[in-house]
Amino acid sequence: VVVDVVPDNGWIQVGGLTLDLAFTCFAPGAGDVVAVGVGEHPVSGQEVKALVQGFLGRPYVGVMVGGQVILEAALDDPLEVYLHDDKITAGAVRWQEGLDLESGQGEPAGFGAVFVDCPGY
Repeated sequence: VVVDVVPDNGWIQVGGLTLDLAFTCFAPGAGDVVAVGVGEHPVSGQEVKALVQGFLGRPYVGVMVGGQVILEAALDDPLEVYLHDDKITAGAVRWQEGLDLESGQGEPAGFGAVFVDCPGY
């Protein structure tokens, strides 16, 4: 019997794959929110880490699988990260793998969304 010490309180969807993660949430400044999530890839069993930043004007969503594969929201599409009633959401995320920060280009990895429940952070 495996018991999760920390219950999953969020998920990230990349294409047809949903990653259930345990997030810790922080409020670094007025109106800003950061969530750091960890979990396990449902197919490969590799460790998954995620970072969601809801900074005004500088939102970011990134996922690392097995310490190597990095998926990030495309730079050339608007990314809206919302915080409402202690819940972080982002919809219509266009994911890219191997994003080059200089060119803004990467390999398409599908569309998805983000949901994190941050009670009492």
